[in-house]
Amino acid sequence: MSNRLLWILILLWFVWAWYIYYNISYLPEKKLKEDKIIKQIELEKKKEENKIALIKIEEKKNILTNKEKIKELINKEKYYKSYNFDSWDNIYFFEKSNKLIIYLNNKKIWNLDLVLYNEIKVLNILWTDDYYLGLWDKKYYINSATWNLKSISFKGNILYAKKWDKNELILVVKNWSIVYDLINNKYNLFSFFNDFVFYDEWYIWLIKKWDNRVLNNLWIKNGFNSIIVYYDPITKRKSILFETDKNIDKIYIKNKNIYLKDDMWNKYKLENIKKNIN
Repeated sequence: MSNRLLWILILLWFVWAWYIYYNISYLPEKKLKEDKIIKQIELEKKKEENKIALIKIEEKKNILTNKEKIKELINKEKYYKSYNFDSWDNIYFFEKSNKLIIYLNNKKIWNLDLVLYNEIKVLNILWTDDYYLGLWDKKYYINSATWNLKSISFKGNILYAKKWDKNELILVVKNWSIVYDLINNKYNLFSFFNDFVFYDEWYIWLIKKWDNRVLNNLWIKNGFNSIIVYYDPITKRKSILFETDKNIDKIYIKNKNIYLKDDMWNKYKLENIKKNIN
């Protein structure tokens, strides 16, 4: 009987020891591991949510009706040259007495010396109501508030132009960007990138695919992607923020968001830029 009681006591001791171990050691350790796994999952989820993403923006394309197509054909015959913009502005050129008469919509804005048809180039200053006008070797900035022409003394072939601030433009040429001062007719050339924007207090650079000149200058070996680089002008720190295999050729800011356009005119929004700058 005493042996039986002894075995019962030993069994009860093991049960009690297991209960103590299970509640004091095993359960907390298990919970700690589970908490670590949950935290890791949440961290990975947060990292994924905060990751810079390229979101394609679907834009409505202006499809001309038959009536509008006929009107466009008539305009091509009627005018020396004409441009129609997404803002619904129309710029027309008339040839008269060896002069080029320029109209914006129905308003005559200037007359200049006649140049050949294919030597006329008009660009919208991106995401403004202003325009760039190229007439052979002469270039002008058209202010939409006054419709005055301001001469630009830069000889390179301008691919597109953006507003920098009230009196400065960003002129983008084949391999670099230029900040042009409209007041002093002076410009600074930037060759470390192809295009850029100023975002809060940082510069965001665009480096195009295959531009080995820029890639080599920045010690970047990968030439297979378009690259977005962050640069802090105060600390001089720079780092790659984002890469994509798309042929990105434009970067701009609208409503405090950064957008990109590729060589097929597809538009993308860069999300979570600020969360990745530290």
